[in-house]
Amino acid sequence: MKILNTVIGAGISLCLGVACSVAYVHFLSNPVVVAAEQESNDKEGKVIKTIEVNEALKQIDFDVKQPGNLPFEPTGSYAQIMEIGENKILEITYVNEDTGEYATVNVSDANIVPFSDEYDLATLKVNDDKESKYMDNRVVQVLYWKDSDLSYSLTLSSGDKGKTKTALQSQESYTPEELKEIAESFD
Repeated sequence: MKILNTVIGAGISLCLGVACSVAYVHFLSNPVVVAAEQESNDKEGKVIKTIEVNEALKQIDFDVKQPGNLPFEPTGSYAQIMEIGENKILEITYVNEDTGEYATVNVSDANIVPFSDEYDLATLKVNDDKESKYMDNRVVQVLYWKDSDLSYSLTLSSGDKGKTKTALQSQESYTPEELKEIAESFD
């Protein structure tokens, strides 16, 4: 059973990484459509719905905490609900269309186990979770932690939409302490 949970957690972690990458590419080339509602199946059969944040919060089966503090003023937001088997992932993206900055929050009722073959994961403590993980690939910074029975991740980018990946990699990153402060502002 533990191996099955690890495999499911690894699969969901991979999906979260892909979702964050897709969101990043989307923000580089497209404006945000805040009031969009769309449902589709991806090639792996996961159901993905893009809807307004308040509507998504009504449709999800668990209580979700949201950030009380972000390092920028959002000009728009939207949510996606992904269903993978019996588990759900709620993804809320906050964006400042003027600066290109964005924050993506993923919440799942699955046990997410973050891992990366390419980047180091630093361990730090967020609230009561002593096994929180931080990753910085110089384009985005990600913090993973658990709160009650839910797995959270926070992805931030301070990049301008028009910058290339190389230009984004040379910019200032959000520090682990900054992401920890944001994560601890969730209520």
